[in-house]
Amino acid sequence: MSIGQRITELRTRLNMSQNQLARAMEISRQAVSKWENGQSTPDCLEGKGANVVHTHALRHKGSAPYKGRQ
Repeated sequence: MSIGQRITELRTRLNMSQNQLARAMEISRQAVSKWENGQSTPDCLEGKGANVVHTHALRHKGSAPYKGRQ
């Protein structure tokens, strides 16, 4: 599974739109789209971006929708 496919899987499991994920990571929606489509790769995997998705996945175990920044 590619990193883009993994991002898409986790984002949809959390019921987040690309825009919601982008806002949570403080990046553009276009960046998220490019990652998911394999046009680029995230350079923030070691930092805040990976932690945003991972933290929400752990908190909600993939069942609750993303409600924005907390």
